[in-house]
Amino acid sequence: MASRSSIELFTHMFFRNKIEQLDGYVIRILKNGFSVLVPQYGIEGFVYASATPDSPSPFLFDPATNRLRAVGSSNVVVRLFDRVVVQVSIEEAGISGQRSKLVLRLVEPFVDGFSVESIDNGREAKKIRK
Repeated sequence: MASRSSIELFTHMFFRNKIEQLDGYVIRILKNGFSVLVPQYGIEGFVYASATPDSPSPFLFDPATNRLRAVGSSNVVVRLFDRVVVQVSIEEAGISGQRSKLVLRLVEPFVDGFSVESIDNGREAKKIRK
């Protein structure tokens, strides 16, 4: 248990105050999003299909094929083991007593109204100014 907490601590320290754009692979699909493994750092995170639990999702979940299909003009389908590009950062806890958390946001494949813009073609880290 202590080693898991130690890994989480060092991961948060490494990604604090920066955004890094990385390749990852979809390892699990649920109706509210999908899990991504980032092999470069050995981290796993969840890309939520909507910004808040009350907001609508840009994806439709197909339980028969275990896929998320983007609604609208883009023909994006997220499948198990697909390669994706995500931005990894730490979201600081605003209220005391809460913990900061690792946040993954989808860059590629691009889904209108959901994906974030690429920070750099070279995929280098971008520092966040406080």
